[in-house]
Amino acid sequence: MKKVASALFITMIPVIILLPVCIDLSNNAEGLLSGLDNQFHFIKADSYTNFRNENLPLIENIQNTDTSFYRIEKTYQRSFNDSLGMNYKGVTHYSSIYNRNFLDFTREIGLSQSWYWNSYFGSTPVTDSLFSIKYILSKTSMPDSYSSFGGSGNIAVYENPYVLPIGFMSDIEPGKILYSDNYFEVQNSLLNNLAKTDKQYFIRQSDLNCDFDRLEYTFTANYNFPVYIYFPETNNPGGALYVNGKYVREFLRKDDNYVTYIGQFAPGTEVTVSFLTAPYSVDFENTYVYYLDTGAFSQTVQALKAGGLYNISYDNGNIKGEVNASKDGVMFTSIPYDKSFSVKIDGRKTDISSIDSAFLIFNVKSGRHTVEINFIPRGLSIGILVSGVCSVILVLYFAYAITLKKRTKKTRF
Repeated sequence: MKKVASALFITMIPVIILLPVCIDLSNNAEGLLSGLDNQFHFIKADSYTNFRNENLPLIENIQNTDTSFYRIEKTYQRSFNDSLGMNYKGVTHYSSIYNRNFLDFTREIGLSQSWYWNSYFGSTPVTDSLFSIKYILSKTSMPDSYSSFGGSGNIAVYENPYVLPIGFMSDIEPGKILYSDNYFEVQNSLLNNLAKTDKQYFIRQSDLNCDFDRLEYTFTANYNFPVYIYFPETNNPGGALYVNGKYVREFLRKDDNYVTYIGQFAPGTEVTVSFLTAPYSVDFENTYVYYLDTGAFSQTVQALKAGGLYNISYDNGNIKGEVNASKDGVMFTSIPYDKSFSVKIDGRKTDISSIDSAFLIFNVKSGRHTVEINFIPRGLSIGILVSGVCSVILVLYFAYAITLKKRTKKTRF
């Protein structure tokens, strides 16, 4: 009996030792998951499934109909990585491995950006075009110039008539973009810099009538152009935005205080913009209300398209196309800049540069050319070489070990 008891005790020792370890691991896991839930709020799997079932057929219809290179975006989202979840190219993204310069640039031209994410919210036809956003899924209205591309339920799919290819010839001069908290003027500056024009694509609305007590302002529409509003970032607690009594969206908080399309009105129409928020939350003196002159914008886009890439083919890490440059200039691409990119023009490698370390650009001479853009991560070649050498050494070691073992056996016998 003593031997049995002793054997049983010896058997139980590992269990006794491991039990508190298991309890500690369980408590740590529960605490970690609870902490993540409190901070980021886990969402039920049904929300993902329902969202995917609602949007994926529309996205696949676009991709099956149009096989060219373009980006798709939405005026709503489930997460910042919907494009990864549904396999389409977009601009909204969240990653802790981020390009700070790119995020700064998108914020400085009016798109919503904070922490490690940037989003499509705040985009205008100007940024839609420059970033090759051709199709937009929306639950709200879009500018009249955007044509219908179908839809389902409360989601409409719009096609952007002003879309530019992923690369096009320009006259841009790095360092000449005028940044300010007025994103409309920044976009004016960016487009004028790209196209070497001197136009007011965004035109400011004058004569805003402010009623501070009622938290609203009114104006009479001057043009039949899309109208956008923005308020410089403040520490507002947030509130609801209404246009002519119709709810638009939540507004004025830091993360949702971005450029907003509020409609398109016939000249002479009275427009009332009101807020449901605390009285001190709205600074009417810094209200930016602008029209986009779609006529002037369309002319400039057509001029830029003439120097755009065509016959574009692409796969992972490679984009190839042709360009007919009317003169020497700079090809602007809506590709986030990274030193790992390389560019070949007619098979010859050329130097690359960037716009504020945000977007890839490079010089192109006048004439017809084939342009190839490749991405090979820095260190990949060295990593492959080191792995290869180590693999060879490992194989040689095992071969030597096996040979030595066989020799040792023969010696014994």
